[in-house]
Amino acid sequence: MANTFIVADDHPICSSMITLAIRSRWDDAEIKTVTSLGALLGLLDDECTKLLILDLNLDDSSGLRTLAMVRGHHPDVPVLVFSANANDELIRGARALGADGILSKELTREDLALAIQTISEGRGLAQPIDMRDDVPRIPAGPLRVLPLLLEGLSNQGIADKLGLTQDTIKKHVATVLKALGVKSRGQAIIKLQSGGNPE
Repeated sequence: MANTFIVADDHPICSSMITLAIRSRWDDAEIKTVTSLGALLGLLDDECTKLLILDLNLDDSSGLRTLAMVRGHHPDVPVLVFSANANDELIRGARALGADGILSKELTREDLALAIQTISEGRGLAQPIDMRDDVPRIPAGPLRVLPLLLEGLSNQGIADKLGLTQDTIKKHVATVLKALGVKSRGQAIIKLQSGGNPE
């Protein structure tokens, strides 16, 4: 796989720090930066990505919704969430959505470089923020319903868009709700949009 990294962050200083961290491990890396979810999804459609380093708050999207949209469209891309606010709810939600790790923006460049190398090599990241193995990850099939769920489509509407049966969509939605620790579609949408507690 090519050493193509995507940095999705709307803060130029953070993007520069991440770029320097990547370059400290891969001097031949191709690094693409974006500041919006729309640009990110377009880039992911066109690139074979070694690792996506993702700030959840971009120009046009915020909270776990950002990760849900990425995972819904590209469930196989390795994702490292880089956050200033890694609370328990965010960590649980990011884990359920399949993030490979979550890092605090307070890390040193060297610690960031080590974490990026660890994740990009397919090894688990235990530090600096534990990804809690007890939180179930949403499988690829149910992840596909997330963008459509966030659009507010009914089960039948999602089934029509994905070419699946309504029963399959019901099972996928139930899997998503359980993994996110919520009881309703509305709570799931609120949690994904806020990145926190759905109450």
